[in-house]
Amino acid sequence: MKIIFIQILFFIYCLIISGQNIIVDTSNIKPYNINIPIYYMNQYRNSYNQAVEQFDQYYNTAKRYYEKGDYESAKMYFNRCWELNKRYNGYICDWDILRRNINYCDNHSNTNYDNNNSYSNYNSNTYNNKTSSSTNVASETSTLESEYKKAVGFYNAGEYIRAIGWCKSPANKGHKESQYLMGIIYYYGKGVEEDYEKAFYWFEKAAEQGHASAQNHLGVCYSNGLGVEKNDDKACVWFEKGAKNGDKWAQYNLATYFEEGISLQKNLPNAAYWYEQSAINGHSDAQLTIANYYNLGKGVASSPEKAAYWYEKAASQGNVEAQYFIGECYEYGKGVKKNSKTAVGWYRKAGDNGNVFAIYALGHCYEKGIGVSKNLQNAAALYEKAAQSGHKEAQYAIANCYEKGKGVKKNSEKAQYWYNKASNYPNDENKTNKNFYFEQKNTHHWYNSYDQT
Repeated sequence: MKIIFIQILFFIYCLIISGQNIIVDTSNIKPYNINIPIYYMNQYRNSYNQAVEQFDQYYNTAKRYYEKGDYESAKMYFNRCWELNKRYNGYICDWDILRRNINYCDNHSNTNYDNNNSYSNYNSNTYNNKTSSSTNVASETSTLESEYKKAVGFYNAGEYIRAIGWCKSPANKGHKESQYLMGIIYYYGKGVEEDYEKAFYWFEKAAEQGHASAQNHLGVCYSNGLGVEKNDDKACVWFEKGAKNGDKWAQYNLATYFEEGISLQKNLPNAAYWYEQSAINGHSDAQLTIANYYNLGKGVASSPEKAAYWYEKAASQGNVEAQYFIGECYEYGKGVKKNSKTAVGWYRKAGDNGNVFAIYALGHCYEKGIGVSKNLQNAAALYEKAAQSGHKEAQYAIANCYEKGKGVKKNSEKAQYWYNKASNYPNDENKTNKNFYFEQKNTHHWYNSYDQT
């Protein structure tokens, strides 16, 4: 007992001494302000990081005892976590999680246990084995969910190191949402270096449990050779799994495989089907693509009405190309009732977002007085703007303006310059490479079911 007492005194002494290095005046700062952890890490980075590592060791040790049913020992280490968390004003761990674990250990500390069995195997004199087992499974599941939700909160707040700390344990225990989040963290290099091999590892873990978005991500890894050898056949398998499980990005990528005949026989009706499923689920590029399919009768029966419907859906989500196309639909009455003012509105939105075709179309509207008051000066300015971006028709139009003095002062040299530009315009169509992707890398934000209200 004397030795134990001395060890405890030594431990307390160490806490006091180490705590002297992190004295911070927080009198004017409210608890749980998310800027505090950053403040700590900026000024006391080493001691804070060491504290987090020590906390992880205590917490994991407590959980090991907890799982063996040794609640006295578990409680001791949870209390150590509490004291360490207290020194950092609660910015290492959520108080509720520690409080719940300590209370649980208090309530079960007198329960008989066998170190060779899990904590769910209580003495039958205290609990019915069957009821106790199911109760603790539910408790463990609740704990995993709580840790995962905490990780998501830190991820969305940009505190990626803390997100990783909360996500690791449930991920290692098979919680598929946590495994997926770990994959996302390594894929995008959030708080860590980008590591596609680790991202692949976690995506595969979650995908094998039926996580639809992880299945798509796994397909992306195989498709692009990220963290694994490139294999379009395997990519296709995982895209199909994710697509059937309702992931809109997997549906889009599978449609692209059918459209281009990658690892599958080229099949436009199948491509159209999956593009439309993805469009129904809100994928704006899929909405644009299925609109083009209906417009051209590609893989589906031609339908101007359905084309206009999907163009407008995509345009409403900010898809710039779709904004131009729905403007065209309203200008010429293709699949919708003709409405010149609405057409101009969509052209303006697309033009403001840099779509050169919309800029030219808006110039045409000003020249002819379509949906707006006729204004040759505005028309010429828009034509020249589009011409400078290489639009051939705009180059002819601004050349004509300079030649005839429409909206600008006559200038034969400028007219000849733009006529030459237009006549030298290459006839080859611009070719673009289709990339397989799921969201824009620089704007990715983590969403989960708990955010939905």
